[in-house]
Amino acid sequence: MRRTLPCVLLTALLLPACNRLPAPEVQRPTSILTVATTPAVSNETLEQRYGGKVALRTETFAVLGNPTRAPLQAQSGGTQPEPNQDVLSVPSDTPPSFWSSASKISWERSTGDLWSSTVTDWSAAAQQLWSGGIYQGLPTNTAAWRRIGLDDAYADSRLGAGRVIAVIDSGLDLQHPMFTHLLSDPATWRDFVDGDARPQDEGRAGEGASGHGTVVAGIAAQVAPRAKIMPLRVLDHTGRGDALSVASAIVWAVDHGADVINLSLGTAETFDVLQQAIAYANSRQVLVVAAAGNSNRPELDHPAADFAGQALNVAVGSVDSNDLKSSFSSYGTAVGLMAPGEQVAAPYPGARAGQFSGTSMSTPVVAGALALGLSQGASPEEALETLQDEAVRLDPLPGNSAYQGQLGAGRVNLSDFLDELDD
Repeated sequence: MRRTLPCVLLTALLLPACNRLPAPEVQRPTSILTVATTPAVSNETLEQRYGGKVALRTETFAVLGNPTRAPLQAQSGGTQPEPNQDVLSVPSDTPPSFWSSASKISWERSTGDLWSSTVTDWSAAAQQLWSGGIYQGLPTNTAAWRRIGLDDAYADSRLGAGRVIAVIDSGLDLQHPMFTHLLSDPATWRDFVDGDARPQDEGRAGEGASGHGTVVAGIAAQVAPRAKIMPLRVLDHTGRGDALSVASAIVWAVDHGADVINLSLGTAETFDVLQQAIAYANSRQVLVVAAAGNSNRPELDHPAADFAGQALNVAVGSVDSNDLKSSFSSYGTAVGLMAPGEQVAAPYPGARAGQFSGTSMSTPVVAGALALGLSQGASPEEALETLQDEAVRLDPLPGNSAYQGQLGAGRVNLSDFLDELDD
């Protein structure tokens, strides 16, 4: 959505192998230090060397909260302590458009107008949601979904089966009927705001970050309905959050089976902790998809701005119904792909639905597309490379003349993407 929603709190988490930390109390260090390390170096050694407490640990890097000493190389421009609290935000999306009470969605089995009668088994009968070329799930999305070839994708039986998309966001409405049978094993869920295993999307409609993660997850699920959604909460109800929480969620997602990570959030500054967490994901062959941002400037939010030319990461911008760059979408040479991001219909907490705009919405379209490719048997590198190779080029359109070379490979084209993978 297009409101400013900074990112999250922190939870210490994960150490390699026998050095793992027990689940701690939620902490919010004001500063963090990310350092390279190896499994042979103990937490105690790191804490003695740098001060503070180890809050995140992998085989290759560690993050210390409130360090009192910086590495020697920091004096020559190397790693330095970074601010942590409230440094990330969801892109400032357009205000949501909720459907009126007169047309309020009832997601029960008895309503066939929005979902098939098998709504509670939607993931097992996704192709039934297309009838005569019209999308029976959320009909408002029919034109956008046909434009990207989702109707052709639904003719395939795999539809993301066996793949997991981690949605690192404000959590989601765990009781929403749309997500019946679509979520990963609850043992993989995590709330990095409250420090528990219940990542429930909270707050009041239209305020702060409320509903953002539910919307994002719902869009990914529409594109890849047989994939599983792993909900990881890193935004509180006000939309505030910390860099360490997002990095911790990325590591958690990787260690708990995610194939694709969706980051519909960002920051104006680069953070070493995020770069290291994403590098960790890539080292485990996990794809990372991030929102370009909504500044309408040739400057992307981070981490999307860092993704240029990377084989497993992609920054996503938004296009309108005519494949023209959305008025709000950021652009630049770091953009990898564009996808529909205007007035996308999606579930909202409280068994409701609405329409939402922003690169937050175009990003899960690409995350879902990658899950489709992975379920076809493509490797992560092959899935992203093919998705970009088969995209519809946008530079030739007169309305995009001001953005030549800054709209990535083009707009997602699922028909040619899946055809190419099948060849």
